[in-house]
Amino acid sequence: MKRKITRQKTAYTVTLPIKWIRDHSLEGSDEVEILEDEEGLKITTDNISESKKVSLHLKKGIDHYYRINIENHYLRGDDILEITFEDKDAMNIIQEIVSNLNGFEIVKQKDNYCKIAETAHPTIKEVKTIMDRLLNIIKYTHTVVLEDIIKNKFDNQKLLDQLISDTRRFSLFCRRAIHKQALISRIEEVFADLLLERLVITNYDNYFLYQKLNKIKSDEKINKEVISLYEKSGKLYELFYKMYHKSNTKEFTEINHLWNKIYFDEGPKLSNKCNEKEFAVIYHSMAYSYIVFLMAQPNTIKTVDEIRKKYQK
Repeated sequence: MKRKITRQKTAYTVTLPIKWIRDHSLEGSDEVEILEDEEGLKITTDNISESKKVSLHLKKGIDHYYRINIENHYLRGDDILEITFEDKDAMNIIQEIVSNLNGFEIVKQKDNYCKIAETAHPTIKEVKTIMDRLLNIIKYTHTVVLEDIIKNKFDNQKLLDQLISDTRRFSLFCRRAIHKQALISRIEEVFADLLLERLVITNYDNYFLYQKLNKIKSDEKINKEVISLYEKSGKLYELFYKMYHKSNTKEFTEINHLWNKIYFDEGPKLSNKCNEKEFAVIYHSMAYSYIVFLMAQPNTIKTVDEIRKKYQK
């Protein structure tokens, strides 16, 4: 990696990579060793970079209890997770959870114990590819749901299950990579984390809507105005999609106008007189548009641009 030399009054200075500093637990007053040889300068430290190892005890609980506990350590950037658990059937749940965590694998297991370790270190360059896939999955999910709303036939639940699983998996991977690489400021890291979390929530709106429509066993039809509302929420996401790839905020004015129309005008009016299916579509269209509006905030797009610059280095 390249670093710019800065001229001082009596010397020249160069910054050290923040990830290297954090990995070796260095502080501002610590010292490093600079060695000069025929190949150039070498910077070393006595502080040894160690894998982050954590012990976790899981009590008997539901699937979400196990998932949240394990995923939280994955997001924190922990490298080794030694788990003990009380429920003998928990191992099957843990295996399923770990299968959705890129770069994490169960490397050891026995009765009421397993060891999970990082087997592939996430790189910042991979984030661009995964982020692009994540955004495309959300766009595709909306298309699938819209087509089935128009047909009033909901037989793609397995496809939706896979799409939401991929959404979670890719978001978790990107968040872990950003936390571990430490290539952006803490403030930018917060905005990046918010963006990824909101992307997941956005697609869950599609998913929960589809689940609800799939469970309503009536022949109720969905009128064209309600279908149009859901279509507009998809157009809102398309505007955000353009903002993301262009790294500018030109579309934000249009997003603000369209979101306001869906959330405060058309949605409430349509919900005054509607059937059960239509109410579900209206509710989720409004929720979807609100989350997209939040994702399109200028600070978020600025953060995307900063991360993108890291891809190119």
